[in-house]
Amino acid sequence: MGRVKTTGYGWTGSVLPPLGLVGGAVLGAAVGTALGAEDVLMPPAAGILVAELLAAATMFLIGLAKNSTRTPEGRRVWTNTHKYGRYGVQWSGVTIALAFATLPFAVTVGKLTQRELIWAGLVVAFAAAAGISRLIYVKTCADAIDP
Repeated sequence: MGRVKTTGYGWTGSVLPPLGLVGGAVLGAAVGTALGAEDVLMPPAAGILVAELLAAATMFLIGLAKNSTRTPEGRRVWTNTHKYGRYGVQWSGVTIALAFATLPFAVTVGKLTQRELIWAGLVVAFAAAAGISRLIYVKTCADAIDP
């Protein structure tokens, strides 16, 4: 099995998504219990969803602060000094967090609407995660990685 090397703040890409997974589930279950929710699956799924979205936003902001500089013309120049694997944390960390958020999003959609719509929620979540990931890669990492 391969090892992923991190540099600088790249370690956040391997810490924040699993932390959001565990912490979000625990916090969601606690809030659901405090509110008297009878459903055992919805509160943890919603907690994970919120925690993973917060983790993705945090990692993008870390990448923005550490892997980009503003030129006098106002344009951002991206580097991959702080990376997880060979990719900047602004892309790799966000992609991992969004991947962790796909199933909780689908469960939340299924619980809030109809159970049969869980598959539609899963398709939407995968499409959104892939689209956001690709957009961030093209705008931030592609120039630093691709020749």
